[in-house]
Amino acid sequence: MHLKLFFLNGFGYAADSLILLLQSVTAGQAALEFQPSFTKGLTVAAYTGMLVGALFWGLGELPYHGKCPEFALIY
Repeated sequence: MHLKLFFLNGFGYAADSLILLLQSVTAGQAALEFQPSFTKGLTVAAYTGMLVGALFWGLGELPYHGKCPEFALIY
């Protein structure tokens, strides 16, 4: 059980890091192609999404229901 949670959490952290890595690789070319008026929109959207997700799962959901419902979604 602990090993399974270790790998699931590790993949979650890896996915968060990969999102930012892929964003840094593609943002420059996307800005050149589409020429947006708000050049940092992709960065703001990515960080805002991660902040909202962290607040929901970390502060909003777990203290009220425990960890069981969230981890039940992935089993």
